[in-house]
Amino acid sequence: MINLIPMDYPTVWDNLLKAAQRWVSEEFPSLDSQQAAEKALGHCFPRFLLACFGQEVRQTRATPWAPLAGHRVLELLVMEKYNWTPDIARTLNDSDMILALHKELSRFKPPEEALNACRADINAAGLEGFIEQGQAHFFHLDHGS
Repeated sequence: MINLIPMDYPTVWDNLLKAAQRWVSEEFPSLDSQQAAEKALGHCFPRFLLACFGQEVRQTRATPWAPLAGHRVLELLVMEKYNWTPDIARTLNDSDMILALHKELSRFKPPEEALNACRADINAAGLEGFIEQGQAHFFHLDHGS
């Protein structure tokens, strides 16, 4: 096991949320503030889950010679799951990666520290029950397995 740098959940959440808010304001300028907040959270939360999931997997899969930083750990997972080459795995953006790892993400329980990082924004948007209900808003149960 290598000594990994802990994930700064609040900073990762804030960066993703700011990017999502910019995207919503540019792409959907006519939304009211509540709709914009929900749209931004809907865009941001799956990406935050992806980052948290990558960090959790990295804890068990990283080695001194392959720390699997950033998306590398996710690329490894999709290569193993789908027998894809590294070149194919590297082309996946966050949306593609979320889709490719749907089953894994739908079953993933983020650490409490991660949930605490996003809880205030989710509650401020009037989506108080969101975290307690899990990821059901973004991921449907996979009935195929």
